Amino acid sequence: MDIKYLPIFFLPLGCIGIGSIFQAIAVIVFLYSYFYKKFKFAFKDYFSNQIVKYSFLFFCIWIIGLGISDFISKGTIKESWNIFQRILPFVLVGLFALKDEKFFKYAWIGLTISLLIIDVNVIYSFYLQDHWRPITMFNSPNRLGAILILLLPFIYAGLHKFRDSYNLSLFGIITFILGILSLFISGSRGALFGLIGAVFICFMIINYKTNSAKKFIINTCCLGTIVLFIAFVLYHIFPEMIHRSYDMERIYLWQSALKMFLDYPITGVGAGNFNEVYLNSYISSFAREPGLRTPHNIFLWYLSERGLVTTLPFVFFIGYQIYIFSKNILSRTKDVNIWCCCGLIICLGMVIHGMVDTMMNNRTYQLLYWALYGISCYSIVYEENKND
Repeated sequence: MDIKYLPIFFLPLGCIGIGSIFQAIAVIVFLYSYFYKKFKFAFKDYFSNQIVKYSFLFFCIWIIGLGISDFISKGTIKESWNIFQRILPFVLVGLFALKDEKFFKYAWIGLTISLLIIDVNVIYSFYLQDHWRPITMFNSPNRLGAILILLLPFIYAGLHKFRDSYNLSLFGIITFILGILSLFISGSRGALFGLIGAVFICFMIINYKTNSAKKFIINTCCLGTIVLFIAFVLYHIFPEMIHRSYDMERIYLWQSALKMFLDYPITGVGAGNFNEVYLNSYISSFAREPGLRTPHNIFLWYLSERGLVTTLPFVFFIGYQIYIFSKNILSRTKDVNIWCCCGLIICLGMVIHGMVDTMMNNRTYQLLYWALYGISCYSIVYEENKND
């Protein structure tokens, strides 16, 4: 491996929670490659692109809104500063960018090794605890599921992209199968449904682009029927994967969170105050779990704790991400940019999973998300420059 590919290879390893040292190594290798070896990186192409500029702008607007809400309610902007720092992988992807298809190859190898580390940890934890939904290295089965649905689309994309290499294909297939198994072991319904729903929507967009209206409808109905059939079979074989006894508790929680937002619509009740306010004034008489600290919905969480000043910029920001990837898929006249499809899937997966969870507020999740989002954005930049 040429040394100039090492930064993007190491970056994913620094975003999965095993140590920020890998991010530091990536930066050091980049500086050595750029200043001593005089390798040419494509960071000017990356940072001058409109998609990257607008992404950073929308992110900053969201952080400012979050900071305003936190300052009003708590007199500090510490949390918004912490979240701002987590965009670093998005910046590093741009620094490490190369006008070379191998850039994506070595990024994929780094991602695959990262997934393999997680897979081994899941299987080991599952063996030790002797039951499903092990805690693992992420200290939460739902957090594990959230991380997995970020990585799995990219691993599959690499299997398609680098299928001519027997060794890479074998390595990727084994890791991908273990990743799917790990997702089921996590028992995270939100993550599983998020991945399935995101893939289904992405499939419909590609299907709409490449087929006639009649074939689009037929293909969509067929895939929808298959998904429903799998859910039906899964419910009868393993009903706990579909329905659990505490599901109604979440409904009561969402109703309470919505009432809380309506009473404090602008800046919310304050970050970290949800449970206290919930217990004092908003808990349903039917609720049986008073210790819940979030409404298990990322949008209701932001609305109830930080109000519209934070939630609206967040929604616009996520909407912009979905828009740019969908637009790129639909506007391409030839083959589909598979890395762009991965970007769309992780955005949609985050939204769908976010309807029932708040794991995407986790530090490790955000670091990995920004690295993957950056790779997806650069794939658009790379294709545009290649075709010029």
